[in-house]
Amino acid sequence: VQTCALPILITQNVDGLHRKSGVPEHLMSELHGAVNREECKNCDTEYLRDYHVEDRSRPRSDHRTGRNCMKCDSELHNTMVFFGEPLPKKHLVRAYDECMQGDLCLVLGSSLQVNPAARFPTIFLERGKQVGIVNLQKTPLDGQSHVRIGGLSDYIMEKVMDKLGLRIPEFKVIRHLAVKAEDRKDHGLLQIKNYNAQGIEVSAIKAVHVDVNADKTCEDAYLENEPFEHKFHGDLKYLQLRFDFFGHHG
Repeated sequence: VQTCALPILITQNVDGLHRKSGVPEHLMSELHGAVNREECKNCDTEYLRDYHVEDRSRPRSDHRTGRNCMKCDSELHNTMVFFGEPLPKKHLVRAYDECMQGDLCLVLGSSLQVNPAARFPTIFLERGKQVGIVNLQKTPLDGQSHVRIGGLSDYIMEKVMDKLGLRIPEFKVIRHLAVKAEDRKDHGLLQIKNYNAQGIEVSAIKAVHVDVNADKTCEDAYLENEPFEHKFHGDLKYLQLRFDFFGHHG
């Protein structure tokens, strides 16, 4: 994707690992949503978390997560697509548009049984374009594909990347912290945010332990809800932060 050899990644996976690997949102269609992504339907703000966002106390038809948008305070909804529910229009249209323009469709690890995603390779064939399939199971398009390999996707792609002279980078989940302390009119404000490698704000921190001035002229704090902000009074001379992280999906 980074070399533009394949301009878009269309996935039915819901684990969010494609985004975590560094594939930017605009080059991907997550047809079935992601367990770690929630969104505001009022202002379209997206939130990436390092934990499952679904509220399992609710029926699956109720996608509310119990959290609110930090921009407009509307209720947030998980992005999971359960059986019988429509696919997200934005991701479906993006996938279809690319299928109408691309020259090659590479199918990795899919038996092509679940529509409408299973139809995308057929669009390439109908346009006279090429389709390659790598999958252990048989698929309905095996006889029409230009390349058919029965194997593990990871193994085959390692060989392809080696043949192309492209290095497969080590998978690392990168998180950046931003800490800001500023004076307000009648108090000081400490703000703590975290971002992924693409500079998108994510929720990787579960809680923050804030220890300030040893002489206790400012108040210590334990922050366990976003946004992580602490109002303090007096001069901030010393600051120590200890973090509790969610880890991958908690």
